[in-house]
Amino acid sequence: MGKLIYNILNSNALKIYFCCLILFSANCKIGKETNGTVIVQFDHYISSEPLQYKSSLKYFNKSANAYNIGECRYIVGKFAVTHTSDVVDYIDGYRIVDLDDPLTFKVLLPNIKPGDYKSISFLVGVDTVSNNNYLANGSKPAGLESDVSMDWSGMGFRFVILNGEYLKDSATPAKLPYGYHIGLNENVNSFNFPTNTFNINGNVRTANIKVDFAKFFDGANQWDISKADLNHSENSKKADTRKLGQNIGQMFSLTSIN
Repeated sequence: MGKLIYNILNSNALKIYFCCLILFSANCKIGKETNGTVIVQFDHYISSEPLQYKSSLKYFNKSANAYNIGECRYIVGKFAVTHTSDVVDYIDGYRIVDLDDPLTFKVLLPNIKPGDYKSISFLVGVDTVSNNNYLANGSKPAGLESDVSMDWSGMGFRFVILNGEYLKDSATPAKLPYGYHIGLNENVNSFNFPTNTFNINGNVRTANIKVDFAKFFDGANQWDISKADLNHSENSKKADTRKLGQNIGQMFSLTSIN
């Protein structure tokens, strides 16, 4: 009996069976796909130069206003990445990018499904449904529940706050304050950036978004700060607010995804 068992254990068939079992297990491990993460990194510029936040009045717009960026916050959200099969992996909720807090410059999009992707998209501002819900009943969307810096009683959310100082012209040396608080549903901006195909499979990808503040003053519309240095999206200033909303729509661009 002992010799019979020995012969069975050493049979070619049994060896082949165990070899196949090992190969099958190895292939299962190799073929396993896992979710990954996309980091959206917001990089702040004036044209091609990295922004010097709270600098002297070193920047000039096309209206010859010398200015700086002294305070800025903006809302981003509704991020999505689009698979090459056109399936969209969607991340709900909002974040506030605050130039006083560099930790807010990175937005993490976790649990992105494995696969090849071809674009990334997001909003600057708050979608119309969520903005109207806040106006109607005070409810805030995910990510903005505890914030009090970007909401307006009776007006909705501020999408972009930009404050600083400027010189009216070279003949007027006194520094003056400017302040722009841009909201209203028509000024939500949606961005969709095609990318080189990138793969997600348990890894981390970083999408670098350039935010060009020169475009705030000289984007779709040329803006002379000295003629309107204060705009809080008042009803009486809707036409001007719209011009600044259109300029915001040209501030953001994708520079790379790695």
